[in-house]
Amino acid sequence: HNEIAMTTSSNRCPLTNCYEENHWRQWIDNDWKREIKQQRLNLIEQAYIHHSHIKGFRVPHLQIDENKHLELIRNFHFNYDSSILFQSSKLIWPFTLNYPINLNECMNCDESYPTMEGLWQFP
Repeated sequence: HNEIAMTTSSNRCPLTNCYEENHWRQWIDNDWKREIKQQRLNLIEQAYIHHSHIKGFRVPHLQIDENKHLELIRNFHFNYDSSILFQSSKLIWPFTLNYPINLNECMNCDESYPTMEGLWQFP
């Protein structure tokens, strides 16, 4: 079986400022949920991808918003995330978030990055 990962439907920045995009507010939980639900529906209805084949997620513009996306990934039953950028090429991919990651190596993490038992991180 094949699988696919997705981002949000609009691919808009979830923060107030990403590169050249400026927004008047950060996304709240309902924004995240609406965007994820809509993109999942787009893939199912327009690309004819069965919902069980949508396995992974990446945040728009790789802009992690206080790690809110991780809880949503869990709630939407994704198997992996592909949102973290690392400086080092010494990492062995993929890996799970069962254990803490080295925040000194993470280029787009907030001050902390929670562990998430069983959630995989793909490049």
